[in-house]
Amino acid sequence: MRRDRPERLWRRETIMNTGIVPAPLLPSLSPAQRRRRRGLFIGLSTVVMFVLIGSSLGALFLFAHRDTVATAENQIVGHAFFISSGQWNERSSQGNNDELQIEMQHVLDPAPGKSYYAWLLSDKNQSPMVAIPLRAVPVDHGSVHFRYPGDQQYTNLIANTSRLLITEESVKNVSTRPSSDRSTWRYYAELPQQSSTAGQPHPSVLGSLRALLYEGPTLHELGIRGGLNTRFLRNTGKILEWIYSARDSWSRQDTAFIHRQIVRTLDYLDGKEAVQADVPPGTPLLVDPLIPLLDLAPNQGSGSYLTLIDDQLKNLISAPGITPICIGLLFSQSKPSSVMYSPG
Repeated sequence: MRRDRPERLWRRETIMNTGIVPAPLLPSLSPAQRRRRRGLFIGLSTVVMFVLIGSSLGALFLFAHRDTVATAENQIVGHAFFISSGQWNERSSQGNNDELQIEMQHVLDPAPGKSYYAWLLSDKNQSPMVAIPLRAVPVDHGSVHFRYPGDQQYTNLIANTSRLLITEESVKNVSTRPSSDRSTWRYYAELPQQSSTAGQPHPSVLGSLRALLYEGPTLHELGIRGGLNTRFLRNTGKILEWIYSARDSWSRQDTAFIHRQIVRTLDYLDGKEAVQADVPPGTPLLVDPLIPLLDLAPNQGSGSYLTLIDDQLKNLISAPGITPICIGLLFSQSKPSSVMYSPG
C-alpha cells in the first residue's frame, strides 16, 4: 500500500480543518507575551538540534572482530547508521530508522568464492538470537558503501536489533542466519547495553536510544507510537503547517480559520492544562497532543517533550559504555549510527 509523504499528509489535514465551526478571534498579545512566544520558537529550534545530536549517539562503530570484547583501542574501520525512509504511520513506529547505511574503509577483498554478508542481530541478552539478513556487502577498491533499504513494512530496526555483524562466507551456500563458526566473523558492532555502573542501576544507552527513536514507557502508556524525537519533530511540523496556513489565509481575511489554526498551535505548545492561560475563557481544546511540546507552568501536569528528551539525552551521555568516540559524534554527524570491529 502506498503512503503519502508527511508534507502531503499535513497539507491534506489543513484542508479538512477548514470545515470546523468558526470561533471568536484571539485577543492581541501584550509585548511581554510576544517576547515569550518568540523565546518559545527559539527554544523549539534548539531542541530540534539536540534531538539530532542525541540520535548521533546511536552510532555503530565497526571494528575488526576479536574473540574478546572489542575495546576502544581496536582500530575502527567504519561505521553504520540508521536512516528513516519517511514512510510514517501515525499508529506505529514504522518508517522511522527503518533503513541502514554502512560505510567502511581499508577493507580487504573477500577470498575467492566468498563474499561478505551483513546481519542485524537482536540484543545480547535475547534468546534465541534473531538475525536479519541484509544481503551481500560488495567491496570496491577497499571501500564499502552499502545501504539496506528495509522491508516492505518499513519496520523500525532499532525496535528489535542492536548489533551488526559482517561475516565472510561461501557464495554457494547462502544461509538465512550467520555462521556459528566465529572464524567467519569479520566485523562487529553493538549499541552499549549495560544497565548498571559501579553496581548502581543506570539507564542503558540502548534503552535511552529506543525511548528517543522507537518508543519508551511514557509514550507507550499514553498510546503514542514512535519515539520522543519522532513525535517532537512531527508535532513541530504540525505547528508549522498551522502557522503557514493561517498566514496564507490572511489575504482572504478568513479570520475564523486563522483563529482555529492559532488555537491549535497553542494547544500543541502548551498542553491542555496550561493552554487556558493563553486563550479567551471558554475556548474549547481543538487538539490534544497528550504531551505538550514545552514546559510553561508548574501545574502543567505531565512532562513536555522538551523535558522528556532532555532527560534521555542526560541518561545517554552518562550511560555505561559511552566512550569519547561516541561523544565526538555529537559534533560530527546527525544520524543515529553504530561502529564495527573486525573479527580476528
